[in-house]
Amino acid sequence: MKRTLILRPSARQNIADGDKWYEGKRQGLGDRFLMEVQRCLG
Repeated sequence: MKRTLILRPSARQNIADGDKWYEGKRQGLGDRFLMEVQRCLG
């Protein structure tokens, strides 16, 4: 059975904020963070 995941706007904002934070720590780390989020939410 296929399920649909719905993210609230606040969750989307938290992910975007995490991307910016990680990218500020090291170039490319934000992209790795987003890939991991996508893998987990898959």
